Amino acid sequence: MKLVIIARHYPPAVSGGARRPYFLAHALKEAGAEIFLVAPDRDPALAGIAVTHPNRDPAPDGGGGRVSALEFARNTAREWVRWPDPDITWSQRAARAALASLLFKPDWVLTTSPPESIHWAGKKLKAATGARWCADFRDQWFERAFRVNRRKPVRRHLETLYARQLLRDVDLTVSVNELIDGEVASLAGLRAAQREIIGHFSAPRSSDYQFEGPGPHLLHTGSFSLSDPDCPIAPTLQAFETAAQRAPSLRLHLAGRLSQSELKTVAASPAAGQIVIHGTVPLVTSLAMQAAADALIVAAAPQAPVPPGKYAEYRAAGRPVIATGDGPWRERIGLAAQDAAHAMMDPEALALPDGMMAGQSAAEAARQLLDAMQRATDRTA
Repeated sequence: MKLVIIARHYPPAVSGGARRPYFLAHALKEAGAEIFLVAPDRDPALAGIAVTHPNRDPAPDGGGGRVSALEFARNTAREWVRWPDPDITWSQRAARAALASLLFKPDWVLTTSPPESIHWAGKKLKAATGARWCADFRDQWFERAFRVNRRKPVRRHLETLYARQLLRDVDLTVSVNELIDGEVASLAGLRAAQREIIGHFSAPRSSDYQFEGPGPHLLHTGSFSLSDPDCPIAPTLQAFETAAQRAPSLRLHLAGRLSQSELKTVAASPAAGQIVIHGTVPLVTSLAMQAAADALIVAAAPQAPVPPGKYAEYRAAGRPVIATGDGPWRERIGLAAQDAAHAMMDPEALALPDGMMAGQSAAEAARQLLDAMQRATDRTA
């Protein structure tokens, strides 16, 4: 099978969203598919083309400086003029570049969001090449929209019409869970046989990492509010501050981008001396740190129905998990009643929870996707 994969987030960019397309693309190649990748950077292991993006490398600390009135006006205009999101201009360039550089006539085009504008490129390539089109969704488009303007009733109504028009020609959708699948079904109007759920999956890792000091060492990888505006860092810090009073050797490691306000909050914490900020780290380092930690911290927004994708990585690391903050997502991983501060004090007493998101390997996810594509091909052949 010949596949074109279009991904806005892809290594070496440090982003939680970069992991799924990266491991999936490599697993698809291992399974025998011929891959042509379109992303902001070339992957030396895959055929493809780089379409640069001006925000490919966000500030390590998340930025957060003052924005001029002119820049604020420009950002606001981009949000309202470029539909469904400002990345539509990159998606358009990506589609043009792919059509000019393809090494084969594709059987399938795979677009993976966010951003949701990525699916415009899938629709364009399907029309131009005659390939079938699979749209992969990692987040809900509207139900828990990360883009604030999508929460406004008028914008939500108009963009829902846009989304339905955009997805009218999709042949197969893939969602990471049943909640996203339900929303996608209402937008694309596809039968169950035309939709597939492929959850977040684990990735190969090494464990050759050592934390300094006696520990225990607690680790949170990724961002808080920079990944989800509704996910604060405060519950994690509050729980750790309580635990740190009882356990002076306890260490909290934060590996990932933090906003300027989060960095200031950490610096002002009574337990700041027991908190280690690693900043952004390469993916392989993040996975190695997870395997070496005494326990892993997972946090999400209070209204989040499911835990973030990193939870699948945590499970694969085989380390205990500590949940901070509140929300229905805790029910899904069996940690609704866990007291975070108490768990931090004695991580050795914790067990890996038997949750509903056990995850699968990238190879299994690739096989499931190829099978779903083959079934869709057979139905329309």
